[in-house]
Amino acid sequence: MFTDVCRGLFESHKKIYSFLMCTAIRRQNQAISFSEWNYLVRGTTKIATTPNPDPAFFSLAGWNFISYIEESYPQLKGIVDHIKANLQTWKTFVKEPNLITA
Repeated sequence: MFTDVCRGLFESHKKIYSFLMCTAIRRQNQAISFSEWNYLVRGTTKIATTPNPDPAFFSLAGWNFISYIEESYPQLKGIVDHIKANLQTWKTFVKEPNLITA
């Protein structure tokens, strides 16, 4: 089915279709929760309650995102404090080139 559908798509749309198929399977298997999917589709309007440790490095939207995920996902509790305590390490990590190739 995937191959048949992809024949009728533009090349740029094939990646989107693949992404939607993969996320649909993972949502059905409950590997992606409703709240994760909801955030991915809609984003958040939540404002961070913790001050941004480096506004020149973290955009307002980026810091709001980090604060949101810490509050929303138990697995990420403490990430804000960890970033603040290890700011230089996080800056180095973010600036590293992506080693994963497609």
